[in-house]
Amino acid sequence: MFSRSLNGVPTCGSPGLLNTILRDQWKFDGFVVSDYDAWASMLNNLYHHVASMVDVAAEGLNAGLDQEGGGDKAISQLPAAIGAGKTTVEKVQTALRRLFRVRIRLGMLDPPNTVPYDRITASTLQSAPHMKIARDTALASMTLLKNKGAKTAKALPLDPKSFTEPGSLALIGPQAMMAGLLMGNYAESAAAGNWGDTILHAVMERLDHDVGLRAVAYAAGCQDIDCGNTDGFHQALAVASKAQTIVVLLGLGANHIGGHPPGWNEEAWTPGPGGESFEGEGHDRSAIELPGNQSALVASLRDANPTKTIVGVLIHGGTLALGAAGEQLDGILSAW
Repeated sequence: MFSRSLNGVPTCGSPGLLNTILRDQWKFDGFVVSDYDAWASMLNNLYHHVASMVDVAAEGLNAGLDQEGGGDKAISQLPAAIGAGKTTVEKVQTALRRLFRVRIRLGMLDPPNTVPYDRITASTLQSAPHMKIARDTALASMTLLKNKGAKTAKALPLDPKSFTEPGSLALIGPQAMMAGLLMGNYAESAAAGNWGDTILHAVMERLDHDVGLRAVAYAAGCQDIDCGNTDGFHQALAVASKAQTIVVLLGLGANHIGGHPPGWNEEAWTPGPGGESFEGEGHDRSAIELPGNQSALVASLRDANPTKTIVGVLIHGGTLALGAAGEQLDGILSAW
């Protein structure tokens, strides 16, 4: 149950939702757990819905919330809430029964060798069939936003067999070398860049690795996703000038956990000339345009290659406004 409100009442403190609808009408017999510190958020800067953490503990429990996700800011105040008569021992017992009823169903109190869940290992979770499901889901989520072609033919799909000459396919953008980026910012090992394949290597493999090694020419264009300057544009333009098709990777960053990149300083940070390069918990973007000079990179590629097919691949976890870049690209694929 998230820290959101309905008709001015936080959902994690709403007896109408948790008891009347969920339990009485829908006959739900499991337990309800909040998002991280959602219970405590009824007091903090999200709502100021109650006067103290003691009141938070009582209101959440009375509303039908059984477990506080995250810290113990509210839970630790339950004894005081009971002592003040704001809630009762019986309500605590009810929540405890709901929690342990589900644990018993899962076999958590049975001998370990009799519980199938205890035999699930990391290697099982990351097995080939499971990873295939994840990959198929990612592929299914891709969305073709534009496909008109520089001339008469459609820009996409690209024909792998057409790229045989050295440098005939230009791949531009630092995201091509960021394997972890493709896993999102809550895949911790991936966020360190050590899980999965890079886009550059995958494209080469798709063309047949030996062919791809000579047919694909890569340039970062931007030093990083922030794209704070245009220093790398000359290399990108040089690579694009020899190619028959140009693929430019655009979008947002997600190479950090929870929202902020390493060394983040809210007061010292200022956005680049475009939009911001990331969003996450505790940080909303103030602009939704392409970060930094990414849009300028697209404009430079189009100005120097007016008749070539240029495809933009968007790698992002949030909304993007492409502006002029959307007009300058022939094909646009949202790859999330």
